[in-house]
Amino acid sequence: FVRYMQAWLNWVDSPREALEEALVLSEDAIRLDDKDAFAYFSLGRQLTMKGEFDAGMAHLKHALRLNPSLGIASYGMALGHLFSGGIEESLVYFDDAIRLSPRDNFLYAYQMWKGLALGYLGDISDAIELSRMACWRGNADINPHLFFASVLGQLGRTADAETQVAAVLTTNPEFRISRIANGMLSNMADPLKSWTVEG
Repeated sequence: FVRYMQAWLNWVDSPREALEEALVLSEDAIRLDDKDAFAYFSLGRQLTMKGEFDAGMAHLKHALRLNPSLGIASYGMALGHLFSGGIEESLVYFDDAIRLSPRDNFLYAYQMWKGLALGYLGDISDAIELSRMACWRGNADINPHLFFASVLGQLGRTADAETQVAAVLTTNPEFRISRIANGMLSNMADPLKSWTVEG
């Protein structure tokens, strides 16, 4: 899972190699224990990150069959739908993830991605509220600020968007949007990907 996260966040020189290593490790974990819901979640996320949505979602569904309370697997399903173009379908799974794990270390990510989906769908007040909440989480990285900036930019709230970008650059002055576009958004379907990057 750590190697997958390194690839997802584009934190390594070769995200592709890190992802391939993560896939092998997840498959090994399933061979060792085919009742391990987290291993199926991990493999499912890695496959959806590669753009293999059908196979990835099948593993994520199996993770939820093994452990219906595994919030992070619901989050994985939400991202699978979101990235493959099923934006409205993703909302149910984001809600499940938040309901199942309201104190999750990844709660900021659940809120961030749901906020982006809502912004794209035009539910502006909820999108802004969730995006703000994601930014305020104590363990959040720079990504909630980026996606909040995207939503604000698409609303024409340029000054507010620039405030969010400034928060990112204060933390990481070397940051460039290409890191996100070529990293975690690389397999996101259009028009959401273009909407997000342009914002």
